[in-house]
Amino acid sequence: MPIRLRSDYENANGRLVSAEPASVRFEAEARNGRWPLWFRFWLSGLPRDAEVELVLANASEVLGGLAGLQHVQPLLREAGQPWRRCAGAMLDAEAGEFHFACPTGPGEIEVAFCHPFSYSDLEAWLRDLPGEVGQSELAVSPGGLSVPLLRVGDARTARHGIWIAAASMRVRRLVRGRCRGC
Repeated sequence: MPIRLRSDYENANGRLVSAEPASVRFEAEARNGRWPLWFRFWLSGLPRDAEVELVLANASEVLGGLAGLQHVQPLLREAGQPWRRCAGAMLDAEAGEFHFACPTGPGEIEVAFCHPFSYSDLEAWLRDLPGEVGQSELAVSPGGLSVPLLRVGDARTARHGIWIAAASMRVRRLVRGRCRGC
C-alpha cells in the first residue's frame, strides 16, 4: 500500500513531496495566504510499529523561517487518541528543512505543527461558555467567518479586553482562569 497524505479536512494543510517507508517529505502550503504557516495532515500506508522521519521540505519558506521553528515540537496522534509530542526535531539550515521522527503505530497517524484549533472547535467552545462571558461580533473575516469579541466578567465593573480565539489553547486557559465554570 503506498504512503498517502490527506489534508482535505478543516484546518488541515500539507502536500506530499515524496515518500519512502522510512522517510516522508512534505510541504506546508500557503493556500490563500502569502506564506505557508503550519501543517496538519493524516498519513496512511506507513509501516506498522516503526519510526518514520518526517521532513518539512519548505521550512525556510514558512512564516518566521527556520528561526521560527527552533523550538517547535510537532504533534502526532493515532485515530481516537490524544495528541502527543514528536521527539528529536532538528533544523537543517543548509537544506532549509525541518526534520522530526514519529512512531507509526498502526500505520496511520495524524501530524500537526501545534495543537489544532479549528473554527468549528471555536464555535463549539463558544456555545459552552457560561453566562459571565459575553460574546459579540468584532468583525467578519475576508472568508466570511465571524471574528468573535469576548468579554470576561461583568461589563459594568470588569476591565474589558479583546480575545480573538484563533488557534490558541492559551486563550482557553486565560478565559478559564478568569471565570468560574469555563
